[in-house]
Amino acid sequence: MADIKNSSLATNLISYWELEETSGTRVDSHGSNNLSDNNTVLSATGIQGNGADFEAGNNEYLNILDSSQTGLNPSGNMSFSLWFKLESTGVYWIIGKQNGDSDINYGLFLTTSYIQFRRSSGGSRFEAQWTNTFSSGVWHHAVVTFSTTNGSRLYIDNTQRATNSNTGSTDTQDGAMTLAIRSKPALSVPFDGIIDEVGFWDRELTSTDVATLYNSGAGIPYDAGGGTGRNPTIMKWT
Repeated sequence: MADIKNSSLATNLISYWELEETSGTRVDSHGSNNLSDNNTVLSATGIQGNGADFEAGNNEYLNILDSSQTGLNPSGNMSFSLWFKLESTGVYWIIGKQNGDSDINYGLFLTTSYIQFRRSSGGSRFEAQWTNTFSSGVWHHAVVTFSTTNGSRLYIDNTQRATNSNTGSTDTQDGAMTLAIRSKPALSVPFDGIIDEVGFWDRELTSTDVATLYNSGAGIPYDAGGGTGRNPTIMKWT
């Protein structure tokens, strides 16, 4: 069975959060960037095993402070991949590294009419946006890539949906920005739904990588052998 840990998808992989835990700290199976649980993020059935289940009314999120992270401030090429299933529609940050709506390093933003990858470079904000309506109760796979050659690309469900040709390097002057799944609570746009299998790379994923991760809508595990990953701090049984 294909997996990430034992394939070319592990190349330049910085962090991978399987989100199997039922609550509490979410372990980085590949690196050292464990995520803190804020306001008790519980679990639900994910695309692979469990996923993190966010309730908008509870202001729930998972995060890691800038001072605690390693490798999540790329100065050039980057990609991230995740699965999401809405429990209600609205205006949501799914994932982001930012202090506010106008003070952002990078992030994935969702509304009732479009999905958008935002990133900053040299004080300017650049967007790759796809106009689409997402229904509740349906799993979707999102991949964002950026390279200093190709700019930004947004893939949804194994199809490239949007691009932005700006190739300036990602802004590294991000101060004390927190990386958060569900994004930072100060933005007042809490996510309502399930997020699963989040990966972060400091390279541009290829269309072949995206297709492998999508796997005809089934996703693939981090470790098909059921291992606990490399993180020695917290043991996670699967």
